[in-house]
Amino acid sequence: MTFLIDINRALREESTLDIKIRKMKGYTLIKVVDSKNNGVKSAVLTMGSKKLGITDDKGVLKVENKELPRKGSVKAVIGIYSTVKSFNF
Repeated sequence: MTFLIDINRALREESTLDIKIRKMKGYTLIKVVDSKNNGVKSAVLTMGSKKLGITDDKGVLKVENKELPRKGSVKAVIGIYSTVKSFNF
């Protein structure tokens, strides 16, 4: 039940999700934010059928670059909310 309360606090009906992707040396930071640019905790990130992981308390997931192709799309899902972001490194 606490998980559902966290989702309701993080996302309201007027909220939207966005994904920010930043490639670093050796890894890529993927951050899921709400409409107020606050990090979204516990969002599930996937690429196609591959699960990348779950965001931390700040809405961030660190992925090794070798785990990601040069271009593709990342999907974030939390509760009934979802969004997709394409990237091309």
